[in-house]
Amino acid sequence: GYIQYIQNLFECIEYILSYFSNTVSFLRVGAFVIVHASMMMVVFTLAGENPTSPVGLIVVAIGNVVVIALEGLLTGIQGLRLEFYEMFSRFYEGDGKPYKAIELKSKSKIK
Repeated sequence: GYIQYIQNLFECIEYILSYFSNTVSFLRVGAFVIVHASMMMVVFTLAGENPTSPVGLIVVAIGNVVVIALEGLLTGIQGLRLEFYEMFSRFYEGDGKPYKAIELKSKSKIK
């Protein structure tokens, strides 16, 4: 009786926290949009007043490559985080055998 109520209370708190953390996790996508806009604003600022000039076009092209590379790195890191932290923590139970290192014994004694 009494233990069941406490267990239900903690499960309810866990569900509320998971909804909150998932909402905050999706807000990260909005932050990616802001980061993209900021980096492109820097690129066009570096391109100068006339980004259609030959030098401006080169700066915009190189800037786009750099932004794509940085965003690829960012999304790769986030993908790895989701894979290894979020997914594995939900399915891994860790109730197997403890790890024991192999001991190598030499047949000949080295002096």
